[in-house]
Amino acid sequence: MTDPDLPGPPPPAPITSSGSFLLEIFRSIGAYGVLFVCIILLLRRPAWDLSMIDAVFWGVLILLLIVHGRAAKVAGTTRAWGRARLQHVAVALLLWVGAQSVHLIR
Repeated sequence: MTDPDLPGPPPPAPITSSGSFLLEIFRSIGAYGVLFVCIILLLRRPAWDLSMIDAVFWGVLILLLIVHGRAAKVAGTTRAWGRARLQHVAVALLLWVGAQSVHLIR
C-alpha cells in the first residue's frame, strides 16, 4: 500500500486502454511541455497583452489537474494530491504573472 502523505503528483493510474495510455503521456510529458511553450510565447509578447496563449495555458493546467486528480483517485492518494494541486496552481500563477509582467524576447 502506498503512503498517502507522499508529496508530489500521484502515482500513475493503471493503463487499461489506449485512451488511458494517451492520458498518461499527456500527464507526464505533454501538459508540462505545452505549459513551458506557453510561458516562452508569453515572454515574446508585450506585457499584459492577454491572448489565446493565456487561455491555452490555463486550459491545459486545468486539464492537467483533472488528469492528476483522476490518477490520485485510482491510487487512493487524494489527500496528498490536494496539497500538490495547490503547489501546481501557485507555481503556474507565479510563472504566468512573471511572464506577463516582462517583455524579454524579441
